[in-house]
Formats: sequence, C-alpha cells, structure tokens
Amino acid sequence: MVKLKRLGLFVSMVMAALISLPLHATVVPHLYDVTLTSTSQSQDEWQNLVQQGLSQVLERISSDPTLIKNPHVKQALENAPDYVEQYSYEGNQLVIKYSPELVNQLVQKMGQVVWGQRRPKVVLWLAIEDNHQRRLVGVETDPNLQTYLNTVAQKQGIPLILPLMDLEDMSAITVTDVWGQFPSVLQQASLRYGAQTILLGRVLHNPKAQGALWEGSWQLLEGGSPTWRVEGQSLEEVLGQGISGATRFLKPQVNAQENPRFRSGNKPFLIAVEGIQSSSDFVNVESYLKSLNPVKDVNIHQLLGALAIFEITLQNDSGRHALEQAVSMDQHLIPSLSRHQEIAGIESSYRWVAIAANNTPAESLQSTKPMFDSNSLSSPLWDEETED
Repeated sequence: MVKLKRLGLFVSMVMAALISLPLHATVVPHLYDVTLTSTSQSQDEWQNLVQQGLSQVLERISSDPTLIKNPHVKQALENAPDYVEQYSYEGNQLVIKYSPELVNQLVQKMGQVVWGQRRPKVVLWLAIEDNHQRRLVGVETDPNLQTYLNTVAQKQGIPLILPLMDLEDMSAITVTDVWGQFPSVLQQASLRYGAQTILLGRVLHNPKAQGALWEGSWQLLEGGSPTWRVEGQSLEEVLGQGISGATRFLKPQVNAQENPRFRSGNKPFLIAVEGIQSSSDFVNVESYLKSLNPVKDVNIHQLLGALAIFEITLQNDSGRHALEQAVSMDQHLIPSLSRHQEIAGIESSYRWVAIAANNTPAESLQSTKPMFDSNSLSSPLWDEETED
C-alpha cells in the first residue's frame, strides 16, 4: 500500500506558525454601501437615490475617475435598481447595498481596473491661514472639521487620518513645516500613525478676494509628489476638492484594455519569493498573498532552499496591476532583480521582508542555513513511502 507522508516536521512547524499577518494597507469596508437622505420615500425618489448611490460606488472602485461619463455607464445608471442587493430605510436615511459582483463586472466591462478594498492609509497634515493667522488642524483642536473630513473621505473610500495635534505632534512639527511642505520632517512625524501616504494641505482665506474666498494648495507625497490647486467659496468646498484630488492620484493608473500585460486572462502564473528563512516566513507569505483582494487562490509550486515559488490565480483578467498595487502598499514583498532562469514560467520575483515585533516591515533575519534543503527543487510537499 502506498502512503502519502507529508513532511512531518515541516507541517507541524507550519501549523504552529498559523498566526495572523499584520498588514499596513487598510481594508476599507462597505465600499458598495451608500447611505442617502430621503425626504418622501416615494418610488420616484427611490429611483433617483439608487442612481446617485450607484454613481458614488462606481467612483469609489473604478480606476478611472471619468468612468461615470462613459455612455455605457450612463445607460447602466438608468438600470441602477438591477445592481441593488438590498436596501432599507432607517428614519430619513436610505441605506443601499449594491452587488459587488455586478458592479465589478460593469467596471471591468468598461476596461477598467477595480480598485479593491485594500487601500493606502493617508495621514493629512493641514494648515489653514485665516485673518493672517496660521494654525494646524487636528483631532483635538478641530473636531467639527474632523467630522467633515471623515465624511468626505468615507464617500471617496479613502482611509484618512487626521493627526491628533497633541503634545507629541506639537513638539515634532510646526505650522511652518506644513506650510513650507518639508517632506523629511513630515515623514518623521507621520510614523506614529502608520500611514503609507502623506497628504499636505495649505488653505488660505482671502475675504477681500473678488472671486473665490478660499484657495488651497495640495501635495501628495506619493508617486512623484503631485501637486494641485483648488479654490472655492467655503473652507469645506476647498477641503472636499483636496481630498478628491488625492483620490484621483491614488487610484490605479491603468486601463486594462490598453495594456496587454493585464489582458492575459486569469490563468495561474508563477511568482518567486526569496528570503524564506523559517516556517513562519512561509506561512506569512502564503497568508499575505491570500489576503490580497485581487487574488483568488494561492498554491505552493516548488521550494528551493530559501526560495519559494507560488502559483497565483487572480479573481479576474484585469487583476495584475491591482495585485502589484496591493503588494507595493505594504512593502512586505520587495521587487527582486533575480530572474531564477532555472525555473520556467516565473513572471515576477520578490524578496520577503519579515514582520518585526512592532508590526512593521523589518529586514528578514539572515541565516546561513536555509529552511529547506536545496535538493528539494523538484520534490513535492510529500514523500511516497511503500509499506509491505
């Protein structure tokens, strides 16, 4: 009789190492849910609100901020009730839950990438000049503005953090640092908030202006540090435009129809991960890959010393860029220049960055002895043993 014997010691170590993997990108819930104010609960109003809600959801999850202007999307909005999974009235609020599957299909049909739930956490350093006085905005100093900013960010699907502006913040940063937009100082002060992205805002009130009374200058310390300017008749208008601008730059900038790399279908493909020094590393890498929104399935393909080859299956044929976007957020997998030509079919190579005790990426512990024997290149995860 043939008995399949899994690598006993390895499996026991793996099972003992089944721990939750801390991630630095934030999983944003309720992207397909919308709450809107209802005044009459009439059928006509319901139809209009369902269209508004679907429009909001499409803006949240589409990689193209102009998708809503697409004629095919406009036609879909006419049939917005078809995308509703359930709805309910809570007082004067209409709560609508849209079908993620149907909405995603609509976005992908337009050739766009779905911006999934895993999104970069953004810390906002905001300075306001009013009546020739400059001040920093924080949770403890401006609770009303915090409420408004959170509402805008939630509508955009952005996990936004407003600094506390407590004694620790005030000792680390000044209004001049924000107004002058000094990156190194701001990056250091942002470490305590665990954000991947820093948004800087300078807002000026000019009550004597002939046109707009408020103007804002914004910068995102991400992807070339884009800047943009906005103006409006109110502080809230300028703040809302600033958050919207940041959202546009944070969205995956790719059109799935124009980039053949992301039209290869959802066939499984291989990636190589270096730096597997322990069973915990192996489990953490596998768990991490499975946690990524674009990933449907993960299987181990081969093991070679400290190198693991994983077979990845994506949710859909536009997920390659979304996968790279998700991986780049957390920096647990760093792109590697190694080609691993001895193994056919590898499309991407990464180096694993271990998880330190403080839940931040740390350099993988170096070891002169890899976790797996180098002779295991062609070995499966089990051995065949014949018993008489």
